[in-house]
Amino acid sequence: MIPFIILSMPRSGTQLLSNLLNQHPHIGAAGEILNTDRELADADLIFQAWRRTDHYARRAVGITVMAEQLAARPFTLPNLLQLPNMHIIVLERINQLERLRSAAQAGTIWNWNVDQPADDLPAVELHPGQTLRALQAATMWHTQLATIPNWLTWIYYEDLITDHQPIMNALWAFLEVDNPGPVKPSTFRQETRPLSDTVTNYDALADRLAGTRYEHQLKL
Repeated sequence: MIPFIILSMPRSGTQLLSNLLNQHPHIGAAGEILNTDRELADADLIFQAWRRTDHYARRAVGITVMAEQLAARPFTLPNLLQLPNMHIIVLERINQLERLRSAAQAGTIWNWNVDQPADDLPAVELHPGQTLRALQAATMWHTQLATIPNWLTWIYYEDLITDHQPIMNALWAFLEVDNPGPVKPSTFRQETRPLSDTVTNYDALADRLAGTRYEHQLKL
């Protein structure tokens, strides 16, 4: 059995990816085990994720871990990376501004579900200074992930939602399972409107990001 971890940030397509992976009969993608009210020690996390008897019927078993979930657990990721044959899937959203907008919308209506099409998502305000710091933190996170020495593959959210099948074909090979043929997503992209229509302080945000490496994300 191959263990794997999906490393990502919120609103980057992890539910979509897990859903697609779980359509393979020999893969189990358990989702965010760390996103619970009960704090798991690393040993308990490893047991729940990869050491239960039902896992041995699978050829690849994985979990999703978000950057924020590791903030107070500096040793968890290094401990997980030491597991034999650990494979890493990094899922990055190229347009981090859209990710932050989506997170703000979900937080405003307190609904993180993506199993249904969105209905009347609100326009939101993104604090310019906090947004810049969040963008810088995302850059640092992904730069650090690129140094992981384990088996690693990198997926972009924008590619996954545009044409998921080639990506899944490559993932089946990465996880060393047979290709089951076409798989179909059962989640929905929640927001398709441009940032200028959904961020109430778009002009102030554009002024703050002007001249930075993130300015181009306003118009992606």
